[in-house]
Amino acid sequence: TLLLDLLERNEAVAAAMGLHATFSPLCAPDIVGNGVHIHRSLWDGDRPVTHDPQGQDGLSAPASAFIAGVLAHLNAVSAFTAPSAISCLRLVPHRWSAAFNNLGRQDREAGIRICPVTATDPTDRARQSNVEFRAADAAASPHLALAAVVAAGTLGMEAGLKAAPSTAEDRSLRSS
Repeated sequence: TLLLDLLERNEAVAAAMGLHATFSPLCAPDIVGNGVHIHRSLWDGDRPVTHDPQGQDGLSAPASAFIAGVLAHLNAVSAFTAPSAISCLRLVPHRWSAAFNNLGRQDREAGIRICPVTATDPTDRARQSNVEFRAADAAASPHLALAAVVAAGTLGMEAGLKAAPSTAEDRSLRSS
């Protein structure tokens, strides 16, 4: 009921402004769509374990393995996180939408992006560290989407995978 209440409020505000509220992944073929990104961080009890200043891209080994697992299973995960035909139309280059199967830093085309942090204190920096799974939208069931991401990440941890180094550029601009 909370979600329905929020939807009704958004529709009422939009209507009062002469607009229409939608959570559609894509409203027109020539514009950037709407994503619902899933932010994840890893914790051991009350201790954050995503960040490691000595690790590749500032990631701990468990975080790197989790990311590698999600990227290894990205096609299957996307069936749960971007389940509609319109969802698939959004996941193309130049829509800031996870068009590529990679880990990025400031790359908004990456499947997973390392989120920037503002803290300078090492403890606060570790607490703020998280990654953003970008190939999700509001057509997905939030429960299934989160379960798919966690399952894939867990498989990566169990297999001891390691994520490739992050990218910073828009991969669609690379020459072939």
